[in-house]
Amino acid sequence: MHINIEIKWLYYSIILSFMLVCSCMANDSILKNTNGHAEVVLDSTVYRINFPALNSAIILNKNIKYIFDSFDISPSSKDILIAANPLSGDEALILLSSDGLYLRSLISKKFIRNPAYSPEGKLIAFLSSEDRSDDSYIPNWYVYTIGVNDGVAKKVFSIPVSPYTPSWDPSGKQIFVTSKDRSIYSVDIISGNYSKIIEYGLAPTVSNSGSYIAYLSSTVNDDQKKLLKEYVNMTSDEYVLAMKDKIKSKKISEIEELQNNNSIIIYDRKIKKSTILTERLSLEDRVLWSPDDNYLIYNDEKRLNRDIYVIDIETGKTELVSTINGKIMTWDK
Repeated sequence: MHINIEIKWLYYSIILSFMLVCSCMANDSILKNTNGHAEVVLDSTVYRINFPALNSAIILNKNIKYIFDSFDISPSSKDILIAANPLSGDEALILLSSDGLYLRSLISKKFIRNPAYSPEGKLIAFLSSEDRSDDSYIPNWYVYTIGVNDGVAKKVFSIPVSPYTPSWDPSGKQIFVTSKDRSIYSVDIISGNYSKIIEYGLAPTVSNSGSYIAYLSSTVNDDQKKLLKEYVNMTSDEYVLAMKDKIKSKKISEIEELQNNNSIIIYDRKIKKSTILTERLSLEDRVLWSPDDNYLIYNDEKRLNRDIYVIDIETGKTELVSTINGKIMTWDK
């Protein structure tokens, strides 16, 4: 009997200790003062993670009529915009209500992806690669805008881009994109004028204040830059031939590896200076700013489950958001 009592007390002591540790971890969380929510897509189902509680809920179930993995939430948080691929017919930007009920198809156009609402919600930037007859190994994507109300689409950037979501400036007058050869440009959506602001970088995301741009980058030498330019302009036949050459295939493998091992960089638009925030991570998607610009959220893809992390901009401290895995799409107020 005495032994059983001791075992019981030992059991309760362990449980109490565990609860205290969890409590301390919660108190030490870098997310405790963070508000807002992030949307995540996993297997064509959209989840919403609430901060700082980190509880999650499904806000859009998979629709068997469509295959989709890129979307955006309207500034009012009322509508969900999806670049969907119908199982029959062309792709389309499909506007959905927040309860998941279909409202209307905004445009019917082949090869659409990565829509992004403008800050006021009146325009949508998106990528299209409608013409694939040139047999490029890596398709040429182009940036368009379309009016939410009038449905008028306009090509706003003549240079081919990489398939990363366009990022709007808070003014709603500029977007930031990654060119096919991995330079970052600012584009005036009215005049079409553009300027290169970062020589080598991927997936720019403008902070909510407009003061900073977070992007991904890795160290490349002049030879790698030259090879990268050749690589992104290869035809499918040229790529197949290159992969049969041991020397060329090794160099191509190095370039492809560079694309998925990047540091997170913060660019100060006022002083035009970049600062490295992290060392190289297995990052493929863009990182996203919290509403207060104090944190970034990102996917580390070293594991197949696409772990989600948050990083404190000031301290560099990271924390695993462990409620759900998937692809981060938005972080809203």
